[in-house]
Amino acid sequence: MGSFTTGIGLFSGFDSASLIEQILLGESRGRLRLQGQIASLQTRQSSMLEINARLLGLQSAIASLGSSTSFGAMIASSSDVDVLSASASTDALAGDWTFIVESLASRHQSLFGGASSQDVALGLESFSIEFGGDVRPDALLSNLNGGTGVERGRLEVTIGTGADAQTRIVDCTDCTTIRDVIERLEAADASLRVDIDDASLRLRTTDGRAIAVADIDGTGTAADLGLGADGSTGTLQGDPIATIGRDTPLDALNDGTGVLIREGTPDFRMRLADGRVFDVDLPDEADTVGDVLDAINAAIDLDGAANDGAVVARIASDGLRIELIDSSGDGSLSVSSTAGNASAAADLGILGTSDASTHSGLRILAGLESVLRANLNGGDGVVDGEMQVTDATGLQTTFSLDDSVETFSQMLDHLNAQAESAGSSVRFESNEAGNGLRIVDTASGGGAVSASGSLSVSLGLDGAASGSIIEGDSLQHRYVDESMSLAMLNGGRGVGFGTFTIRDATGLVADVEVGSGIQTVADLIDLIESRGLAVSARINDRGDGLLLESTAAESASSVSMRVQSTTGSTAMDLRLEGEAAASYGSDAIIDGGWERVFDVDASTTLRQLRDMITDSGIGVSASLLNVGEGDDAWRLSLSSDRMGAAGRFTTDARTVEGDFVSSETLVHGGDARVVLGDDPTQGVVLTSSSNTILNAIDGLSIDLHEVSTSPVTVSISRDPGSGRDAVRGFVDAYNQVSDLLRSVDSYDAETGTRGALLGDPTVARVSRAMSSLVLQRLDDPESIAGFQGLWEIGIGIGSGGRLEIDEERLTEALATDPDGVEALFNRDEGMQRGYAVRFDELLESFTDENGAIGIADERFKNQIELASSRIGRIDFRLEARRMVLIERFAAMERALATLQSQNAALLSFQSSTI
Repeated sequence: MGSFTTGIGLFSGFDSASLIEQILLGESRGRLRLQGQIASLQTRQSSMLEINARLLGLQSAIASLGSSTSFGAMIASSSDVDVLSASASTDALAGDWTFIVESLASRHQSLFGGASSQDVALGLESFSIEFGGDVRPDALLSNLNGGTGVERGRLEVTIGTGADAQTRIVDCTDCTTIRDVIERLEAADASLRVDIDDASLRLRTTDGRAIAVADIDGTGTAADLGLGADGSTGTLQGDPIATIGRDTPLDALNDGTGVLIREGTPDFRMRLADGRVFDVDLPDEADTVGDVLDAINAAIDLDGAANDGAVVARIASDGLRIELIDSSGDGSLSVSSTAGNASAAADLGILGTSDASTHSGLRILAGLESVLRANLNGGDGVVDGEMQVTDATGLQTTFSLDDSVETFSQMLDHLNAQAESAGSSVRFESNEAGNGLRIVDTASGGGAVSASGSLSVSLGLDGAASGSIIEGDSLQHRYVDESMSLAMLNGGRGVGFGTFTIRDATGLVADVEVGSGIQTVADLIDLIESRGLAVSARINDRGDGLLLESTAAESASSVSMRVQSTTGSTAMDLRLEGEAAASYGSDAIIDGGWERVFDVDASTTLRQLRDMITDSGIGVSASLLNVGEGDDAWRLSLSSDRMGAAGRFTTDARTVEGDFVSSETLVHGGDARVVLGDDPTQGVVLTSSSNTILNAIDGLSIDLHEVSTSPVTVSISRDPGSGRDAVRGFVDAYNQVSDLLRSVDSYDAETGTRGALLGDPTVARVSRAMSSLVLQRLDDPESIAGFQGLWEIGIGIGSGGRLEIDEERLTEALATDPDGVEALFNRDEGMQRGYAVRFDELLESFTDENGAIGIADERFKNQIELASSRIGRIDFRLEARRMVLIERFAAMERALATLQSQNAALLSFQSSTI
């Protein structure tokens, strides 16, 4: 009502403010009554809203009953949790699976160099770390024999004949690479040596004894390894096993870079001898050599005529290339690229023209532990020139290569054969870094070995050695290509989706958004070059990553090119995040290669090298290690940040004297290997770069802890606890509503306490409807899975209207018929409508905006607003009354003031007359 501005009267002495307040208080009894009504209504409204909140909580509990993680939750248990543990999602199917953990994933680790102190100069001229670039890579058994692989089993190797024969059992049941097989065979007998002969194995004994290899247990391992030949002379020459077949994955071709297939455009063109032209569109889903052959053989020419055998695509007899047979007539067959795909024909080795009816392609499979010659020197290959090598005895020999030499291993064999034929004391082998060649002079004493000529330059061998070895430079094997899937990059971890920005040298900025539609490196290059920037993208000259080059004119180049991440890890995964060293010229590039060359010199120390590696972010952790005393007391410990085979790296360090600084491999990074099944020879081999195997079986995640030869069984079953917990959640939520309804609609006769909503019709309606539904009997055809009510699974109404659970009965129902219990709640088919469905509809009728609770709330709101309006009118009247009273008291004071003044005047007059 506001405060009075009056106070104690100066003339009357009355407290006018208090008097006015008392007068108005007597006149405001109606206002106080309305305030009480509002307080009561607000309490009732609050109680109704609390009921609504608990009904919504019950709805949430009912929704949980329908969740796949409730009745559909699965659990996985391991028979030996020390070996492996497992967890299952709702996608998993109940059943038992048996596993044998053959190996755990390991992190590649090595020790580099050696110095008396961490601060002693190492005398380095160069140092690099690279993930990839190996010229003798592992050969997976699964890719051999045209993609059909090698059956795992045991071999019986017999050395010698007659009474002197010795038999060795070689277990290859857990082998996954050809190197695994070689190591097992050579470990079986000290006299046994295994060589790789291009696409074959060659076994020999150092003492010339006969060799025979046979299968054990009825497996075909020996045959699949090509070891069924006669070895009576002491040498067993195996059959080719690194060959192409219809099942060979396209990703296995061209040293793992695959074949580029473009969607919606012809991938290459064939022109036959009779002039017919075929534009061959390889299917987007093509993933094997057989798919390619079928597409060529089913091609339609530009006039719409079918191939019908005019040109036949097949695998050549050597199993290493594709050949095309043109039967259309005399003349040449040519294969060319198309505007939409510049790579497919070359990737398949068939690009070019043949004067004969048979067009024999280039080799597209390198062989065992080898790479294609064409992929060396960043994809430029090795020239056909000559090389002059002078050995320690002074003998100079001219070496050369011709077109028949197509792989790195063939180069070694070819060069060593020439050296032996010429009587040279040199031999050629892989360099210590595993990324190139080296020349080793086997002669003792004499001069230093040297090499010169165009071929020596191309092979990275040009120059003279300070001793008996010329350690060749990296041959820069190209292992990244436009045809590669982005999922194969980044060490096999792939490239994540996301967005990055490119600022070109002119200052123009554009976003590059890499999503699911960008599948290959070629797609990414096209995307970058479509952004309207003065930037070109291509594979770098080393063939190990993407290169961005500024194409802006010098006059327009005001800033250096820059790549920044916006969302996701795309730029980082591509190793493109950063800024060019210059705005124009040869340094106006961003190189995303996986070889990191460090800026070292002769004064660089171990400590400085460690810091360089740490700051580079290449994915290798470096730390100093003190291993004792002496010249090699301090070593640099290097560890890959990635687990598995994809985390393997090589170091290439050269001193100013030209010597190679070796690294000692402590742990050879390898993938985890698990056999699915209880028989290693028959089971399926699962591999993972980590010690977690995901979704090899739908919905099953396996964590590996230790190796074991004993099978471990993982049992997947429905989780009864999840369904029981969901039912308990429903009952608890129901009881929370029931307890509140009973509380707000109660009366305590002893204390006279009334519930906030005593007698409210909405409360009675909600309570009656809920209890009625719980007790509802489902007679045919409404009964569900043989159940007619909740009481049959142990749910009933107890004291106070609360639900109670018979735990034993509920557990039994979930154990014997979990699907039926789930259906009793969630089925919604015709007249068969489960209790959760019915409850959800009932609660929706209460909690909806126009439902019973909403209507009651609106009613309370209206009543509160009406009372508040009436109070407003009373306040207005009282305020007007207050103003009148104030004026009347003021008038009284003025009258008293006048009387007092007159009295004073009379007294003064009286005094003057006396």
